[in-house]
Amino acid sequence: MGPPATKRKGLAPILTAEVHASLLKLLRAKSMGEEGSELAKEGQNAPQIRQAVEAYVRERSPFLWVEAEDPNAPVQWVDGIAGPVKTTLLLMRVSELPWEAKRHLPIATVANLRACLETVLVKLLRNGDTGVELREEALVSSAEQALLESVGDARECPLAVLKDQVRPLWADAVKDLWHFHHAGKKYVATRYRGQLDRAFCKFLQRPAAAFFRLPDFAVQGTPDQCSVASKVLAHLRTCGWSVLSGCGGAGKSYVLGQIAKALRTGVVPNEYLRAVRCPACDAAILDCCRNCGFVKPTGTTRPVKIVFAAPTNRAVAVLQRIMDDETQVCCTLHAMTCMRHEALIDLLVVDEASMLSSDHGDIILRCGASKRAALLLVGDDLQLLPVGHGEMFRPLLRQAQLPCLTENLRADGPLQKPIASIRAGCAAEAVAFGVSASKDSERHEGIHEEIASSVGSVQVLSLRNEDRINFCCFSIKKRQVCVEDDYASGKSQPFVFKPFVGEPVRFQKNTYKPHACRGTIGVVTAVAEETMQENGKAPRKIYCLEVRTAADGPSVSVQCSATSLAFELRPAFAITVHDSQGGEFDHVHILMPPTEKSPLCTLEMLYTAASRARKTLKIWCLNRNFSAFEEAMCRVSPLRATPFKALLKSLNQGAAS
Repeated sequence: MGPPATKRKGLAPILTAEVHASLLKLLRAKSMGEEGSELAKEGQNAPQIRQAVEAYVRERSPFLWVEAEDPNAPVQWVDGIAGPVKTTLLLMRVSELPWEAKRHLPIATVANLRACLETVLVKLLRNGDTGVELREEALVSSAEQALLESVGDARECPLAVLKDQVRPLWADAVKDLWHFHHAGKKYVATRYRGQLDRAFCKFLQRPAAAFFRLPDFAVQGTPDQCSVASKVLAHLRTCGWSVLSGCGGAGKSYVLGQIAKALRTGVVPNEYLRAVRCPACDAAILDCCRNCGFVKPTGTTRPVKIVFAAPTNRAVAVLQRIMDDETQVCCTLHAMTCMRHEALIDLLVVDEASMLSSDHGDIILRCGASKRAALLLVGDDLQLLPVGHGEMFRPLLRQAQLPCLTENLRADGPLQKPIASIRAGCAAEAVAFGVSASKDSERHEGIHEEIASSVGSVQVLSLRNEDRINFCCFSIKKRQVCVEDDYASGKSQPFVFKPFVGEPVRFQKNTYKPHACRGTIGVVTAVAEETMQENGKAPRKIYCLEVRTAADGPSVSVQCSATSLAFELRPAFAITVHDSQGGEFDHVHILMPPTEKSPLCTLEMLYTAASRARKTLKIWCLNRNFSAFEEAMCRVSPLRATPFKALLKSLNQGAAS
């Protein structure tokens, strides 16, 4: 039993400015933006970190202040083991620290050692997996070595004593991790990752009364579209979730447009009218919930609330064009977390769902407005895998066992069969589109000749970023020579460039929405240079650009200094295949890596690049024919090792009947 309870005192007088300054060096502020997690500067976020420390220090051990993968944590450790250790030692030296805080300072506890193991585990993650194959001895050895090195020769915690204390605790710490099986082997993930994946599986297992039941309506279209859509929507009505998959150009967007149109004016019985508990947070409610802001609709019927979401702003822009309705909500998944509960979402449609990592599933769970939403994921399971760790789309598609759209209506006749064969795993069909060149300059010249004679939109795609840069350098050199331009001077990592009329560019930020967002491709139509003189500072060159985002689209005005231009735009004579996802072009040229042993040579990469083409396709290789890439590009990437895939095996699809 601890000492008698005393009146809680603020920690500000106890944690002096010197102590706070030391903590600021060990912690960094963390914010979740639309493009993912970004680290902010310590100086700007010192108050945020200080508040977090004040809140945490009484509650738990510094090792447990920040979960290994918690996207909601306001701060994160610069080093997941050294940070907590140094903080613990720092707090041990504060003689006036309250007893309730001191009781969390012993390092040798199972929970603390589990946090050390998780830090090591996260560093070992590879290939998008959220778990690693269990090798207990190696995992413990790495964590123990990092822990002891962080403690060093601190007087407050003698190494010899600490070694004896932690040795019998490692086995229990390993058991505290999340264990699962993948491909017949034992894997381990952080406990936090396993808990979130289990929570998402429970979300999918909701009984019928817990999710919105989609009204009956018929989808019009080709026989393939009608057949697939009917099965997908039937699964959605039965289970509360479903997956619409198909090749590029098969009409997934067309089906989404029909769903939006069918439900746009639809009404359903108002089940919230006589509710005495808030459907969003379960608090007592009259007309408006004081806890979460949910407002009960009036009347016996209410409109259906649909939200169309996507992982990126560029994909959201495509959705907005499909809907052609300003009242329809289209947003990124990250933006969904800012939604209030004034109207709970009935149907959540996520486009480009093949990009969804485990973090995106966490975002859906965090959005309280989607608590009762039926979930429809839309994408192509053979396109590029998520950039982040984990995946949602392919495991759910296999679990649902639903048919896919297979008829490519985008590509012209000569391309339809080869692209379909590539998607089916037959890379040999791409040999006919291969062109061999002996060196980079030769294939660059060949592509420029092809572009000069092409009618319609043309895009060069590269698997590697180095090839993208090389082609941009070559293209800019052919048009101008400028010492201010890193591309014209052939730098391996170009940054500064001088824009000119007719130059294709890619937007790097979302600050120009709705006309352009990160990933939008445009063409510079006007360039003006100005000199800005500020008091006491050297004059700065300012660029004033007009960028047209489409043949008949609006122009975007960009004004920035020469040094900051690269943060706003970059040349787009070539773009990476990742940047092209979701786009379509009349003529596509693909730059292959110099060797088939490149890890980027996958079926998903080849298919994603080839399926962007509407009319013509050419694949440019160096010192070899495309047949050398066949074997590497016939293999589908295996499912990633993640607790979510393992937990789906126990998913009972018939639970919602």
